Amino acid sequence: MPPMAVANGFLLPHLPDSLSSLSPTETEERCTALRIPFMQLKQLGVGKQFGIYGNTVNVPMNPSNVVSMLPRRFEQTETIHLQFKRSLQFKSSVYYETVRPKVIYDFTKFFVENSDLYKEEGVTLDNEWYQEAQDNKEITFSSVEDIENLQTEDTDKEKQESTEEDSWNELTEEEQAGAGNKDTLMQNVDFADDGLHALQIAPGEKNHPISLFMDTFAEEKSFPILFCGNKRIENIERTVPVTYSSICKAELRNVDTRFSKSVPNMFFKLKKLQALQVRDLATTALRKSKNVSFTAGELKIPENIPNILHHDDGFRFLKTLRSSPPYYQTKQKDLFAMINQLGLPTFFATFSAAETRWPDLLKLLCK
Repeated sequence: MPPMAVANGFLLPHLPDSLSSLSPTETEERCTALRIPFMQLKQLGVGKQFGIYGNTVNVPMNPSNVVSMLPRRFEQTETIHLQFKRSLQFKSSVYYETVRPKVIYDFTKFFVENSDLYKEEGVTLDNEWYQEAQDNKEITFSSVEDIENLQTEDTDKEKQESTEEDSWNELTEEEQAGAGNKDTLMQNVDFADDGLHALQIAPGEKNHPISLFMDTFAEEKSFPILFCGNKRIENIERTVPVTYSSICKAELRNVDTRFSKSVPNMFFKLKKLQALQVRDLATTALRKSKNVSFTAGELKIPENIPNILHHDDGFRFLKTLRSSPPYYQTKQKDLFAMINQLGLPTFFATFSAAETRWPDLLKLLCK
């Protein structure tokens, strides 16, 4: 059997049609997840490609706490402005987007009822306040054009229409600052007054980060919508064991483009794969022997540490890890060997593939 065959455990699950048609945004997915993968992503150069700075911090959170912070009354198409922060005392936010509270609630409710990950974490939803809000709901319309004045559903009064078209006033640019791509006329009055105010949440500020190695199924808990709340099949359950790098390749190359379209998930895989490489290489280096042994007393002497680092014994195991000093040292030796064999070069040329600007290549890939 091929290692990446569907029968070897690479069949991706799917969400129900009622949820898959909602197309949740990145912030909405983050509000329903069990883990927050804090990472700093930035655009690099003019190619609009993304790069990651620093490490990925895995922080646990309880999505039920996020749901309890949402407005008590929300409709199917209602939106609010949400600021997702590391801590409430910070001025900047990790995510600032217009979200739909109904979508966050529906996904969280589905995962709590159907996902083993959420059941193992003991996540529960308090449905009493939601049911009470639905029984006594009041729909508030924030009309930009101020043509109609609609009252709440609890009253029996008829709609009163304003026929004066001259009373329409266009909003200024500052008043439109928080407008999103899913804004409608039905917005919560507390967090939708012209986008100048937003609901601020920091569900992971009081929790301690967990190592990616110690936290089992960290990726599935961080991206529940991609994995549909299910666990990835473990190696002992596969017919042919595979490595984590093979799993990443299979998911990113899958005909289902859910993983290849998620930029945070791609960088999460990158950081986890690099950490796994360092861990495995360090374990191998500790097992290998160069007929040199160091005792604890010798390592406590300050003069011995520079000697170990000077002979590259301290970071020799990183030579296969990209962007590390030993890796570039190996490439330097290969370059010098090429010069010794072929002679001095006329010039050096470094090329970078800007594949997003090759129309012919994109057409061939499409075909």
